[in-house]
Amino acid sequence: MRARADTTFSGFLLRIGNGEGTTIKDNLIAHPEQMTVQLKWAILASRNEFVDNLNEMMIGKFHGETKTYISFDSAEDDTSNYYQEEYLNTLTPNGLPPHRYIIKSF
Repeated sequence: MRARADTTFSGFLLRIGNGEGTTIKDNLIAHPEQMTVQLKWAILASRNEFVDNLNEMMIGKFHGETKTYISFDSAEDDTSNYYQEEYLNTLTPNGLPPHRYIIKSF
């Protein structure tokens, strides 16, 4: 993990966590120039819900036809029906897309 090997980056993350980072419009955090990688962009967010909001905002800025894909969620071996489909649709496990996945084609 980069935070373990790069002391500048780990210090930056600690400052963000302590609320000491310099913020710009909409509470975006400015990062030091020495941490910039050419031709690559990254947005750091502390929670997945913030990432989802950013993705939704960015998709809205693109032109093109919107396509929405919806997952089919069910729990295996749930004979008592403890896990309702509506609840399962709210879960977003790491590494899996959300229940409602929206993309745009150009």
